[in-house]
Amino acid sequence: MLQGLHFTAKFGESHASIKPKGGFVGADHAELKLLHPRCGVIHNGFDEASAWLRAHKPIDFVPGLMHGDYQFANVMFKHGAPARLAALVDWEMGTVGDPKLDLGWVIQSWPEDTSGGDGSVGGYVDLTGMPSRTELLEHYSKVSGRQVDDIDYYCVLAKWKLAVVLEQGFQRAGVDEKLNAFGPIVLDLMKDAADLAETTEYGR
Repeated sequence: MLQGLHFTAKFGESHASIKPKGGFVGADHAELKLLHPRCGVIHNGFDEASAWLRAHKPIDFVPGLMHGDYQFANVMFKHGAPARLAALVDWEMGTVGDPKLDLGWVIQSWPEDTSGGDGSVGGYVDLTGMPSRTELLEHYSKVSGRQVDDIDYYCVLAKWKLAVVLEQGFQRAGVDEKLNAFGPIVLDLMKDAADLAETTEYGR
């Protein structure tokens, strides 16, 4: 579904100029500095992941339509088998940008082994019987026509961005149990972003 969205939403060469001043990545890094104070606290890994993102770039930038929060919770299926897509919902963060951030958003918690057991759980979803992480990336690349050799860049960015988004909710949680539950998730995401930035072979 995601690869189909990104394939049909590609822009032609005449639209290559549709990007923020300084480029998509440059604008994201500027936003990094703006978001930092709004987080309220500096979490373990924030500075490390931020520095890595500023120092690295994706291989290419092909602008297109991106959902911004692509996950199972925002995908609706028609009733009955086989699975048929009904709608993609919650376009609050939808924009024209780099669609591979949507891919990173999904892949960053997707397991390689989906044969069953605890290892097949990706975030809040049991992915038993689903394609492996590698198979998903290969299918996305084949259908969308986009290379995925720089996927680790987007996974670091996705973990960092998701941590910031959830932190904003946590900071205004008050007595809201759902928002308070974001606290430890934010810490894990930011640490994971820094750990991936440190261990990935991308950009070396």
